[in-house]
Amino acid sequence: MPTHYRTATPRDATACARIIRAWGEEVADWIDPMDALAPMAAFWAEVFAAHPTWVAEEAGEILGFANREDLHLCGLYVARVARGRGIGKHLLDLARAGQPRMIAWSYASNTHARHFYRREGFVELGREVEPGTGLLNVEHLWTVAPRPAPRPGPAPAA
Repeated sequence: MPTHYRTATPRDATACARIIRAWGEEVADWIDPMDALAPMAAFWAEVFAAHPTWVAEEAGEILGFANREDLHLCGLYVARVARGRGIGKHLLDLARAGQPRMIAWSYASNTHARHFYRREGFVELGREVEPGTGLLNVEHLWTVAPRPAPRPGPAPAA
């Protein structure tokens, strides 16, 4: 079944919140099992309404999403069952299309994300400890590849 990419709507927020919870339990271990899904979904519904967000979907099931706020990639999550199929790359490409640069953050312990960003042309800018959790975050920067300067002399023939 082909993967379909589209703009997210607030109705997608619960499915996306489930992906984040699964990721948090698997990678970051920071989501309290007692945290209710509804408030997390409500938060993401507001984000989706306010900022560009794209989802990957197959047969009506959300497999991942990317959210951008200005030049910041605020979220890029792919369900475990869908990883390794290029979904994250496609979502990232949608989020950075037309942008001159983009900043993304990942936990230092999330080596998969750090390798992904490096493979996609991001460079590490710095690291800082996240207040409240004590987790080490890595800041990544992507910029459009510079174009070669035109050569002096007559303009090339059209």
